[in-house]
Amino acid sequence: MQVRINGKDTEIHESVSIVDYLTSIGFDKQVSIAVAINGEIIPKEDYGEIHLKNGDSMEVVRAIGGG
Repeated sequence: MQVRINGKDTEIHESVSIVDYLTSIGFDKQVSIAVAINGEIIPKEDYGEIHLKNGDSMEVVRAIGGG
């Protein structure tokens, strides 16, 4: 299954939830991030419910503090 993640074509073997995908690539659950699927921002409480599908585009953005 082909998906585009942060602008890079990526092959995944099955439909996985956002949280399962992020966990599989080693994302720390304590890090503040925002996720959009096909241009739509997904609420954090839905990360376990929304599954990636063939052709989806996912953007993951990490919050960085500064001044």
